[in-house]
Amino acid sequence: MRTLFTATLILLLSTPAVMAKTCQDKFIDLITNVYSNKGPLKIYITQDGKGIMKSKNYHYSDGKGHSMTEMIEPKNMAWTLFYKDAGYSSPDHGKSWKKTFEYNSKEQTKNTEKTLKKDAKTARNMTCSKEDIQGVAHETIEGVYTSNALKAEMHDKFWVNEKTGWISKKISRMKGKYGNGTTVQIIEPAPDLKLPVPH
Repeated sequence: MRTLFTATLILLLSTPAVMAKTCQDKFIDLITNVYSNKGPLKIYITQDGKGIMKSKNYHYSDGKGHSMTEMIEPKNMAWTLFYKDAGYSSPDHGKSWKKTFEYNSKEQTKNTEKTLKKDAKTARNMTCSKEDIQGVAHETIEGVYTSNALKAEMHDKFWVNEKTGWISKKISRMKGKYGNGTTVQIIEPAPDLKLPVPH
């Protein structure tokens, strides 16, 4: 379940600048758009909670479907790579890759969008405010919704750069069937990103 939780959260963040006028609309935009921050990015993710494995990792994405997760903790966990509709695993920190499954990215995206639109109908308790991150002005957008994929109640808070629309940070708190936990994501642009290509 940890993998599904993390993958879903990453998908939500790999999401177009907030253009809505109301706080409610902004929050719904953030939880329903499948592709938000444009271009290559790097995400530092920490996760902990009851029923959810404590972990730390870096996730890298070129914004076009090529991505990799580099595990930090637990150290013995395999890295994962997604490339051309296939998933790969590496037990040796990226030195070698083994294909573990295939998928249809277009169909997956379509199904995810459908599920997120269903989630959005449950959105409630939205609030918007202002906060700085290292001296940079951000708008904070948060609210609660029911995740159909995770069978959980989610409390998500986003920090959106007021000048660029970039989502710099996201905190998700989950309470549900598969556990209760918190995931923190720090997101940075990665214009010089180079990802491995499996052979």
